[in-house]
Amino acid sequence: MSRDVFDVELGYAISVENGDRQVYIISGTAVPDGTSGKQQEAPIGSLYLRSGTGELYQKVANAGAPADYVLNGNASASIGNWRPERVDALTNDTLSAGSVNPTTWSDNDDGRAAADFTVGHYVIGDADGTPALFEITAISAPNITLAAAGTPIADDDMFAIKYYMPDPAGQENQAIATFDGSVMVKVADVDFGSATAINLVAPYTPGSGDVTASDSVQSAIQKLDGNNDAQDSLLGTAQGDTDLGVIGGTGDVVPDNSTVKGAIEALDTELSDTRDNVDDLITLSGVAENSQDLGAFMAPADFLLTATETIKSALQKIADYLFGIKVTQTTGVTTAVAVDSVAVGTYTRVQWIVEVFETATPANREGFVIDALSDGTSVDDTKYAKLKLGNISGLTSNVVINGANLELQVAATPSCTVNVRRITVV
Repeated sequence: MSRDVFDVELGYAISVENGDRQVYIISGTAVPDGTSGKQQEAPIGSLYLRSGTGELYQKVANAGAPADYVLNGNASASIGNWRPERVDALTNDTLSAGSVNPTTWSDNDDGRAAADFTVGHYVIGDADGTPALFEITAISAPNITLAAAGTPIADDDMFAIKYYMPDPAGQENQAIATFDGSVMVKVADVDFGSATAINLVAPYTPGSGDVTASDSVQSAIQKLDGNNDAQDSLLGTAQGDTDLGVIGGTGDVVPDNSTVKGAIEALDTELSDTRDNVDDLITLSGVAENSQDLGAFMAPADFLLTATETIKSALQKIADYLFGIKVTQTTGVTTAVAVDSVAVGTYTRVQWIVEVFETATPANREGFVIDALSDGTSVDDTKYAKLKLGNISGLTSNVVINGANLELQVAATPSCTVNVRRITVV
């Protein structure tokens, strides 16, 4: 038994049995303008209840204008008289005062029994003939006892019915009915006892779209279902998934089983770190962001490096230059040993600036310059600019081709240290 009012949004629609909608019962706070809310869609004959004023309007035209609605009292619109009796059931079977088993009524498809009725409530019988109102005075299962109501049904009387039995099985729930002078007419169906009483029907086809005010419950659910399917496809997940599952690929940035938020946070952290590293590399390069070369070099570096150098080519040139002016040190020299060498096929002219000192007595030292010229198979050299402090016994030098190398060899009687600076011509 309902112990509270039933709430609906937008309004009620009254339809022909298994057919089209006939009239609406809608409401609003302003005078109806014929277009707002459901006003334009409502069929002629529909009722508009103005909240806060008690005014009742009825639709008499469908031009999409305020004149479509007339205020009750200015025309023949009438909604009827609400009766206070609590009606447990309405049946098309003819009833009379006395004891009756309600399960025997021909339209009681849901099998409402004595336990579903309440003493002091009412029953309406012969709804499609000459409707009569009866009070329930006693209940003794399987029967209920009826007595003629003190106030018979009159024209325009309206009742709230708990079990509207003319409806098909499974739908014999709450309704609003009025007496039009000859029969009881159902003007509203309030079949919302529970959500399980509302069924979707075939064909059912999910499809994406915005839910609009004119959608039925089924069409709105189809749109919401389709939108959800589209989101699943966009995310690459299946219905019911609560995370992104195992992440494919070879990376390790986004953890498996992440939510979308967690995945975005992981990507944001990684990209922020990468951006900082790139900024550091840009700073390290000494050129502006998006530069494709190192730009012009200031003198004296401009004799070696051009304005279109990449880092690789610049480093290669610097490495080649440093190799050409390389300084080496060889210790413990006694017998002839190569103190420096270059590729004989690459370097055709070499100059060595040599310093030799006796390891035990550094004050004994000599210096000299050796120039060598090679064609890859033979060599010519000269020794000049000889300098001497003290005396180093048995000091000799020689330039030879040894395999693929052009070598400077030095020998001495005492153990010596030899420092050599090389200058090459490629």
